[in-house]
Amino acid sequence: MVDLNKKLHGKKALQIRRARIRIIVNFKCSFLGLSPGIPGINNGINKTTFDNLVKHERKWVFNQTQKVLDAVIFQYTNWEWPNKTNPLVLRQQYMNVITDALFKAPAVRSAQAFVNNNISTYFYRFDHFNVSTLPFPPWAGVVHGGDLPYVFGGPFVKYDKSASEANQSAEIIFSRTIINMWSSFAKTG
Repeated sequence: MVDLNKKLHGKKALQIRRARIRIIVNFKCSFLGLSPGIPGINNGINKTTFDNLVKHERKWVFNQTQKVLDAVIFQYTNWEWPNKTNPLVLRQQYMNVITDALFKAPAVRSAQAFVNNNISTYFYRFDHFNVSTLPFPPWAGVVHGGDLPYVFGGPFVKYDKSASEANQSAEIIFSRTIINMWSSFAKTG
Protein backbone atom coordinates (compact mmCIF):
# COMPACT_ATOMS: atom_id res chain seq x y z
CA MET A 1 0.00 0.00 0.00
CA VAL A 2 1.29 3.47 -0.87
CA ASP A 3 0.96 5.97 1.97
CA LEU A 4 0.40 9.41 0.51
CA ASN A 5 0.52 10.99 3.97
CA LYS A 6 4.33 10.98 3.82
CA LYS A 7 4.35 12.42 0.31
CA LEU A 8 2.09 15.32 1.32
CA HIS A 9 4.24 16.63 4.18
CA GLY A 10 2.38 14.89 6.97
CA LYS A 11 -1.09 16.16 5.98
CA LYS A 12 -3.87 13.61 6.11
CA ALA A 13 -4.40 12.14 2.68
CA LEU A 14 -5.81 9.11 0.97
CA GLN A 15 -4.22 5.73 1.01
CA ILE A 16 -4.22 3.96 -2.31
CA ARG A 17 -3.84 0.25 -2.86
CA ARG A 18 -2.29 -1.08 -5.99
CA ALA A 19 -4.87 -3.13 -7.81
CA ARG A 20 -4.74 -5.40 -10.79
CA ILE A 21 -6.78 -3.69 -13.44
CA ARG A 22 -8.48 -5.57 -16.21
CA ILE A 23 -9.64 -3.65 -19.24
CA ILE A 24 -12.19 -5.06 -21.65
CA VAL A 25 -13.01 -3.35 -24.92
CA ASN A 26 -15.76 -4.17 -27.42
CA PHE A 27 -14.23 -3.52 -30.82
CA LYS A 28 -17.19 -4.62 -32.93
CA CYS A 29 -19.81 -1.92 -33.09
CA SER A 30 -21.13 0.64 -35.48
CA PHE A 31 -22.01 4.27 -35.07
CA LEU A 32 -25.29 5.70 -36.30
CA GLY A 33 -25.03 9.16 -34.79
CA LEU A 34 -24.54 10.88 -38.13
CA SER A 35 -26.69 8.70 -40.35
CA PRO A 36 -30.16 10.13 -39.59
CA GLY A 37 -29.12 13.39 -41.25
CA ILE A 38 -28.11 11.67 -44.48
CA PRO A 39 -31.06 11.67 -46.89
CA GLY A 40 -32.03 8.21 -48.10
CA ILE A 41 -29.47 6.43 -45.88
CA ASN A 42 -31.72 3.36 -45.66
CA ASN A 43 -31.24 2.89 -49.41
CA GLY A 44 -27.49 3.45 -49.19
CA ILE A 45 -25.37 6.37 -50.36
CA ASN A 46 -23.81 7.22 -53.71
CA LYS A 47 -20.09 7.68 -54.35
CA THR A 48 -20.33 11.48 -54.34
CA THR A 49 -22.05 11.46 -50.94
CA PHE A 50 -19.47 9.01 -49.59
CA ASP A 51 -16.59 11.20 -50.77
CA ASN A 52 -18.24 14.37 -49.44
CA LEU A 53 -18.95 12.81 -46.05
CA VAL A 54 -15.36 11.68 -45.70
CA LYS A 55 -13.94 15.00 -46.91
CA HIS A 56 -16.24 17.41 -45.09
CA GLU A 57 -18.04 15.67 -42.22
CA ARG A 58 -15.19 15.69 -39.67
CA LYS A 59 -11.49 15.94 -39.06
CA TRP A 60 -10.01 12.47 -38.95
CA VAL A 61 -6.57 13.49 -37.67
CA PHE A 62 -4.80 16.56 -36.32
CA ASN A 63 -3.39 18.75 -39.13
CA GLN A 64 -5.50 16.91 -41.69
CA THR A 65 -4.44 17.34 -45.32
CA GLN A 66 -5.96 16.38 -48.67
CA LYS A 67 -3.57 13.41 -48.74
CA VAL A 68 -5.11 12.10 -45.52
CA LEU A 69 -8.61 12.43 -46.96
CA ASP A 70 -7.57 10.68 -50.17
CA ALA A 71 -5.97 7.90 -48.10
CA VAL A 72 -9.15 7.43 -46.05
CA ILE A 73 -11.25 7.18 -49.23
CA PHE A 74 -8.74 4.77 -50.75
CA GLN A 75 -8.58 2.60 -47.60
CA TYR A 76 -12.35 2.35 -47.32
CA THR A 77 -13.08 1.64 -50.96
CA ASN A 78 -13.93 -2.00 -51.43
CA TRP A 79 -11.57 -2.79 -54.31
CA GLU A 80 -12.67 -6.42 -54.47
CA TRP A 81 -16.32 -5.52 -55.06
CA PRO A 82 -16.98 -5.54 -58.81
CA ASN A 83 -19.27 -2.49 -58.60
CA LYS A 84 -17.54 0.18 -56.52
CA THR A 85 -20.62 2.41 -56.74
CA ASN A 86 -23.07 0.05 -55.02
CA PRO A 87 -24.95 2.35 -52.58
CA LEU A 88 -25.32 -0.36 -49.92
CA VAL A 89 -21.61 -1.15 -50.00
CA LEU A 90 -20.75 2.57 -49.87
CA ARG A 91 -23.05 3.03 -46.87
CA GLN A 92 -21.32 0.18 -45.06
CA GLN A 93 -17.90 1.55 -45.94
CA TYR A 94 -18.86 4.93 -44.51
CA MET A 95 -20.16 3.26 -41.34
CA ASN A 96 -16.80 1.49 -41.14
CA VAL A 97 -14.93 4.82 -41.44
CA ILE A 98 -16.97 6.36 -38.61
CA THR A 99 -16.78 3.26 -36.42
CA ASP A 100 -13.04 2.89 -36.85
CA ALA A 101 -12.39 6.58 -36.20
CA LEU A 102 -14.63 6.92 -33.15
CA PHE A 103 -14.28 3.51 -31.50
CA LYS A 104 -11.77 1.04 -32.89
CA ALA A 105 -8.71 3.25 -33.33
CA PRO A 106 -9.05 4.89 -29.88
CA ALA A 107 -9.70 1.48 -28.31
CA VAL A 108 -6.61 -0.03 -29.89
CA ARG A 109 -4.51 2.99 -28.90
CA SER A 110 -5.79 2.87 -25.32
CA ALA A 111 -5.22 -0.88 -25.14
CA GLN A 112 -1.67 -0.42 -26.35
CA ALA A 113 -1.04 2.16 -23.61
CA PHE A 114 -2.41 -0.25 -21.00
CA VAL A 115 -0.30 -3.12 -22.34
CA ASN A 116 2.79 -0.86 -22.30
CA ASN A 117 2.11 -0.36 -18.59
CA ASN A 118 1.70 -4.09 -17.93
CA ILE A 119 -2.07 -3.88 -17.42
CA SER A 120 -4.01 -6.92 -18.56
CA THR A 121 -6.11 -5.87 -21.52
CA TYR A 122 -8.71 -7.82 -23.45
CA PHE A 123 -10.81 -7.20 -26.55
CA TYR A 124 -14.11 -8.81 -27.26
CA ARG A 125 -16.49 -8.83 -30.17
CA PHE A 126 -20.23 -8.60 -29.63
CA ASP A 127 -22.24 -9.49 -32.74
CA HIS A 128 -25.66 -10.31 -31.28
CA PHE A 129 -28.68 -8.10 -31.66
CA ASN A 130 -32.39 -8.58 -31.65
CA VAL A 131 -33.94 -6.67 -34.54
CA SER A 132 -37.34 -6.56 -32.86
CA THR A 133 -36.04 -4.65 -29.83
CA LEU A 134 -33.67 -2.15 -31.42
CA PRO A 135 -34.69 1.28 -32.65
CA PHE A 136 -32.17 0.99 -35.50
CA PRO A 137 -32.45 -0.58 -38.95
CA PRO A 138 -31.00 -4.09 -39.31
CA TRP A 139 -28.30 -2.89 -41.74
CA ALA A 140 -26.72 -0.93 -38.88
CA GLY A 141 -25.67 -4.12 -37.14
CA VAL A 142 -24.66 -3.95 -33.49
CA VAL A 143 -24.44 -0.32 -32.50
CA HIS A 144 -22.17 1.17 -29.85
CA GLY A 145 -23.51 0.11 -26.46
CA GLY A 146 -25.67 -2.63 -27.99
CA ASP A 147 -24.21 -5.10 -25.52
CA LEU A 148 -25.23 -3.14 -22.42
CA PRO A 149 -28.87 -4.30 -22.22
CA TYR A 150 -27.57 -7.88 -22.06
CA VAL A 151 -24.80 -7.07 -19.57
CA PHE A 152 -27.29 -5.42 -17.21
CA GLY A 153 -30.13 -7.91 -17.68
CA GLY A 154 -32.50 -5.91 -19.86
CA PRO A 155 -34.27 -8.99 -21.26
CA PHE A 156 -35.23 -10.05 -17.71
CA VAL A 157 -38.02 -7.48 -17.84
CA LYS A 158 -39.91 -10.24 -19.70
CA TYR A 159 -38.89 -13.03 -17.30
CA ASP A 160 -41.67 -15.61 -16.91
CA LYS A 161 -41.65 -16.90 -13.32
CA SER A 162 -43.92 -19.78 -14.26
CA ALA A 163 -41.62 -21.08 -17.02
CA SER A 164 -38.69 -23.40 -16.45
CA GLU A 165 -35.20 -22.11 -17.07
CA ALA A 166 -35.01 -24.06 -20.34
CA ASN A 167 -38.26 -22.45 -21.50
CA GLN A 168 -37.24 -18.84 -20.92
CA SER A 169 -36.82 -16.70 -24.02
CA ALA A 170 -33.58 -17.00 -25.95
CA GLU A 171 -32.85 -13.35 -25.10
CA ILE A 172 -33.07 -14.04 -21.35
CA ILE A 173 -30.85 -17.10 -21.65
CA PHE A 174 -28.37 -15.10 -23.75
CA SER A 175 -28.39 -12.23 -21.24
CA ARG A 176 -27.74 -14.64 -18.38
CA THR A 177 -24.79 -16.06 -20.33
CA ILE A 178 -23.35 -12.57 -20.90
CA ILE A 179 -23.83 -11.64 -17.22
CA ASN A 180 -22.03 -14.83 -16.18
CA MET A 181 -19.20 -14.19 -18.62
CA TRP A 182 -18.71 -10.61 -17.41
CA SER A 183 -18.89 -11.72 -13.77
CA SER A 184 -16.33 -14.43 -14.38
CA PHE A 185 -14.09 -11.94 -16.16
CA ALA A 186 -14.35 -9.50 -13.24
CA LYS A 187 -13.40 -12.25 -10.79
CA THR A 188 -10.65 -14.06 -12.64
CA GLY A 189 -9.71 -12.21 -15.83
